[in-house]
Amino acid sequence: MGLDANAVDLQRAFTFQYEDERVRVWGDLFYGFVEWSVNIASDMRLQEEEVQAVEWMTMQEMEERSIATRGCDWLPDGLLGARLFVQYATDLAEGRGTVGNINNYVLRE
Repeated sequence: MGLDANAVDLQRAFTFQYEDERVRVWGDLFYGFVEWSVNIASDMRLQEEEVQAVEWMTMQEMEERSIATRGCDWLPDGLLGARLFVQYATDLAEGRGTVGNINNYVLRE
């Protein structure tokens, strides 16, 4: 996407599974923090055959948009990964560590 991923210290968070009537996939979620601002229009080079668009939004905005579009704007495993990451980050921020099997991380009710 035109950003120097080597400049970011990526950390593995967890492995998760997504399954529906069409697909079964496993994914590993990695995260990293950057200390620079990114202008989508000028700083990112999108690979047209793989990325249609990039937008900044909160998790709440993602959830609302997913409901409004009946999930059509999202790869369902990506949306699950985002939900899991919010849970994971909240657990860490609140001092709980990671709750659950890090090699098959699931949403808690």
